[in-house]
Amino acid sequence: MDEELYVTGIAVSQFYHGSEQMGLPSREILHGVGLSPDALQPLAHTPTKKFEDFILELAIESGDEMLGFHCGLHVSPMALGVFPSLIFGSMTIRQAIETCVRYQELITGNTAGLVLSAMGNDLRIEFIQAYRNPVVLRHATEGGAAMLVSIMRYFLARHDLPLINLALAHHPVSPDAKDQLEAFFLCPVAFGKEITAGQIGQDVLNVPLSAVCVDGANLAEEVARSQLKQTRDASIWLTQVRLLVMDLMRRGLLRRELAADRLNMSVRTLDRRLADEGFTWQQLVDGIRSKRASEMVLRTDTTIRDAAVELGFSDVRSFQRRFRHWFGVSPSEFREQKTQP
Repeated sequence: MDEELYVTGIAVSQFYHGSEQMGLPSREILHGVGLSPDALQPLAHTPTKKFEDFILELAIESGDEMLGFHCGLHVSPMALGVFPSLIFGSMTIRQAIETCVRYQELITGNTAGLVLSAMGNDLRIEFIQAYRNPVVLRHATEGGAAMLVSIMRYFLARHDLPLINLALAHHPVSPDAKDQLEAFFLCPVAFGKEITAGQIGQDVLNVPLSAVCVDGANLAEEVARSQLKQTRDASIWLTQVRLLVMDLMRRGLLRRELAADRLNMSVRTLDRRLADEGFTWQQLVDGIRSKRASEMVLRTDTTIRDAAVELGFSDVRSFQRRFRHWFGVSPSEFREQKTQP
C-alpha cells in the first residue's frame, strides 16, 4: 500500500471530547502519546498508529470495555467540520447520509470507510476498517456506529430513531454489552458476524429535515470538495477497496469474488475499475501485503507464523517464498539486516 494510514482531526476529536465528557484526562493522554492539540483540527492528519495508541491509553485509564461506544454517544457539532452544513442542506435523512458518505474521508482518513447498499427500500451501511489492534477495532466500530446514530438523532431532535438491525464482527466484551447496545440502537444486535453493518429502514430514511438551506448546502459541498482535494491521496473508491482487502486479509477471507460481492459489483467490473486506477487485483493485493509484511517482520513481538496468518497465507512456507520474491531475502534475513546497528 503506497500511502500511510491516517485519520483526521474529526475522528480524534470524537474520542477526545467524548472521553473528556466522561471525566478522563484527555489532554494529558493526548500529549502522552505524542500528539498536540493541533491533532484536533478537522483537517489534521494523525497517523493511525498514534490514534490507536490514544484509544488504548484512554481505555486503560478508564477501565471501560465499552469506551468507544460511550464516546460515540457524545456529539460535538463544532468538532464535525463541514458536516453539519452538509446535513442541514439535505432534504431527508437518506440524502444526508449519502452526501456525508461522499466526503467520509474528511472524518476517517484512509483508515476506515462506509459502503452503502440498497436493501429494497432500506439502506445498509457497512463499516470497513483497517485498524490492526483488535481492541481498537472494537472501540472504533462501536464508537463509529454510535456516533452515526447520535448525529442522526441530534440533528432531528428525535431520540427514538431506530436501526432495523446491527451486525458486529467482534464478540461482546461483557454479559451486558448486548443489552446496552440494543437499548441505544433500539434494534437487535448480533455479534460474531462476517461483516459489521447496520440497516436503516425507509421510514427513518424518508424523515424530512426541516431546516433545509439550499444555498448553504451548495457552499458546504464546495468547501467539502476543496477540503477533500487537499486531504485525498487516492480515489475514494480505491481507498475503499484497499480497506476491504485489509479487512478480508485479516479475517482469512481474501478472495476476489468475495471482495466484488462486498462492493456490490461483478468480478469483471471490479477488474475493469482496478485497471482504470492502474492496478490488477494481484498487484493491489501484493502491494498491501508486501508493505504490511515488511512492517510485521521487524516487530520483535511478531513471529513469522503470526505474519503469515494475518496476511492471509495458507502456511509459513508460502509466506516465506512470497517474501523472498518481494525483497530478495527471507523474512529472518530481512529482519537481521534492518536491525543491525
